[in-house]
Amino acid sequence: MKLTYRKDYKAPDYKISDIQLDFTLDETKTRVVNTMHVEKINDAPLFLNGRYLELISLKLDGKDFTDYTEDKEGITLFNLPASFCLEIQTQINPKDNSRLMGLYLSKGVYCTQCEPEGFRNITYYLDHPDVLSLFTVIIHADRKKYPVLLSNGNKIKDDGDTVVWQDPFKKPSYLFALVAGDLDHIEDSFKTMSGKNVALRIYCEHGKKDKLYYAMDSLKRAMKWDEERFGREYDLDLFNIVAVSDFSAGAMENKSLNIFNDSCLMANEKTETDATFATVESVVAHEYFHNWSGDRVTARDWFNLSLKEGFTVFRDQSFSADMRSKVVQRIDDVSVLKRAQFLEDDGPLAHPVRPESFATIENFYTSTVYEKGAELIRMQEKILGKEGFRKGCDLYFSRHDGQAVTIDDFVKCMEDANQFDLKQFMNWYSFAGRPTVTVEKEYDDKTNTYKVHLKQSIKNYTEPLMIPLQMGLLDKDGKEILSKTLLLTQNEQDFVFENIAEKPTLSINRSFTAPVTLKISYTDEERLRLVQYDTDLFNRYEIGQEYATDEIIKISQGIGSIDTLVRVFGTYLSLAKQDPSFVSRAMILPALSYIGERTDVFDVDALAAARHAVRQKIAETYQDKFLEIYNDFSSKAPFSAAPEAAGKRAVKNMALAYLSAVREKENIAKEQYFSADNMTDEFSALSAAVNNDLPFEGKLLDNFYQKYKDDALVINRWLALQARKEAKDTLDKVKGLMNLPLFDIRNPNKVYALIGGFAANPVAFHVTGGKGYEFLADTVIRLNAINPQVAERMVRPLVRWKHFDADRQQLMKQQLERIAKTPDICINLQETVTRALKA
Repeated sequence: MKLTYRKDYKAPDYKISDIQLDFTLDETKTRVVNTMHVEKINDAPLFLNGRYLELISLKLDGKDFTDYTEDKEGITLFNLPASFCLEIQTQINPKDNSRLMGLYLSKGVYCTQCEPEGFRNITYYLDHPDVLSLFTVIIHADRKKYPVLLSNGNKIKDDGDTVVWQDPFKKPSYLFALVAGDLDHIEDSFKTMSGKNVALRIYCEHGKKDKLYYAMDSLKRAMKWDEERFGREYDLDLFNIVAVSDFSAGAMENKSLNIFNDSCLMANEKTETDATFATVESVVAHEYFHNWSGDRVTARDWFNLSLKEGFTVFRDQSFSADMRSKVVQRIDDVSVLKRAQFLEDDGPLAHPVRPESFATIENFYTSTVYEKGAELIRMQEKILGKEGFRKGCDLYFSRHDGQAVTIDDFVKCMEDANQFDLKQFMNWYSFAGRPTVTVEKEYDDKTNTYKVHLKQSIKNYTEPLMIPLQMGLLDKDGKEILSKTLLLTQNEQDFVFENIAEKPTLSINRSFTAPVTLKISYTDEERLRLVQYDTDLFNRYEIGQEYATDEIIKISQGIGSIDTLVRVFGTYLSLAKQDPSFVSRAMILPALSYIGERTDVFDVDALAAARHAVRQKIAETYQDKFLEIYNDFSSKAPFSAAPEAAGKRAVKNMALAYLSAVREKENIAKEQYFSADNMTDEFSALSAAVNNDLPFEGKLLDNFYQKYKDDALVINRWLALQARKEAKDTLDKVKGLMNLPLFDIRNPNKVYALIGGFAANPVAFHVTGGKGYEFLADTVIRLNAINPQVAERMVRPLVRWKHFDADRQQLMKQQLERIAKTPDICINLQETVTRALKA
């Protein structure tokens, strides 16, 4: 398995000033004529990447060229002049492209996905992000069958069956896009801060455009926000978005032509939940923000992927925080970080935000690159302040507009704009894992001084990090007496505060200022004080979550007590009327998978039983309060997608989930299901029935299926709900669902919902006997031949095999070894399985 190393980066020997792509579309025999003007920088052969291509002809300056060699990765051309025009004609088969990389068909619609290396599946090219060219695209197609023909930039010609697009901005090949099909659309416009009118269009399958209006609203709000927060104005007269059914990722930021997985673009109250509305808002904003942080300024190489993705995740998280509740957004962002990125940090797939090597970059579209990368940007904003950070961003965009650059270039702009040395901060990009910050606190009542001693440590890494930690001190009545940000720059460091009249309670790493594991001891009195009075609502939530995690582990070992934990969670309920969104999050116990990752050996059965006991105790102890909340927030007002209305539904349905665990209250779920006028309430009631094993579960599942069987996105949610049920017979149900006509293993959304949902279900997946492991391995081996990217994602629940008991270790390892022997195993899968087995 060949690795690519960051240290071996070499600038290209050739540049391509412009490229013309001439497509004649055909389902199985699409003809691509690629004409490009090339200039030699260094005297060396020219290697052009290309896969799954049938080479028809190759001409240099209009004449047949034969001085080349060809292999499965591309062609190498020899003895070339200083500058020349190269014409390459190839043929490809979009219909059979189940890899969904390059040009493929999705329900009769031609679409592309070129990031990271899909463009080489379309034509021979220098398929690297540091090669920026001007693109002209000619599309020939039967206009009666494919009335919509789209590509990047501006449409400069529309002549019957031929359309020509030209992008005035240089871009790397991974940002190229093409869409052709019979599509419906909605349109609107946006006036930029300089007074330019931008036409906005969003396309989808016929019969679905009523689900696009929230995405359009989100796009316009994102455009306005980016002007106000970052000073970024849209740079073309047209912006298009297209929704497709078959897409391995969430969406793609192709210049002026974003392509979306339809699950991340469509939302209305009858068929999507409030969570989907939030996802659509976030993803639409994320892909639009890439227009500057990714398109106008792009990454030099894939090792610097987080340059664009970490920065843009930070931007979309900031946008969502401004659109919704800042504290709830932070809770949700950190929850994703802990469930996904912490898992990577603690396992065999751990890697730095900027990795040093890879076999295939497709395996590094990870939570570490995205979410942890965003945390590194957030820390820089905390260190420099919002004004200083904005100055750094302005310098970055102006200094590097139209360039392919590195993370070092980004941080250098932050330094230059603020005259602040961030050399030590760069260490964050270089290690795999997560720092632990140990906190010791000491109060001297004779001198009225309070000392906080901080110690940082990282496994297999010795250089100290620059760690900002927001902190506050509360007096015995919960009043805040001090608030500031500590900057930890040494392995051990003391911070002393004077004139502190009484022993305070320390609140630290507020709003999760830094992505660290915090080790700090609290008494029950201190913990309750923080949960009740901390002015940082995130830390009120975090205290409860971390305490619940630790206590559930103790309960599973027979040494814990539920009572104080139940008291802590009961404290949140008093805030329901004041901040329903916050309470809806705070009352959810930590996920079983997260709790298990905090133990040396993940005892699935014992931890699941302990978590269930705690949840049941909370439900029974506060059932009257839950019923009060449920009634207070039940509303007959017309549906609104506004955050305030969504927050009220969230706290109501949180109460319903607990009430459904109390048998005397179980019929509330059935009543809500049949009376609901929106998908959030309807699906919450269905979930309560399934997750609490209520007697009418089967009736509601059947009813839901009959109502929505023709809506693929809704049915995916129905599949995932059943796959995630914590029951011993879930695997049998999943196998039965796979046999339904509605399941298609070639569709990533179906696989993620059903197979991914099951594999993310610790109770069902780890049932004794290893049948879940064998089932997943069987599926991964099938996917290996269909879609390598999806196959690699699906195998990941097996990679943490060493974290379980000896019997499960052996069973999981056996399946990894079986997968490793798959004939023609794709490099995506091979890299992940090899790393897992070597752990």
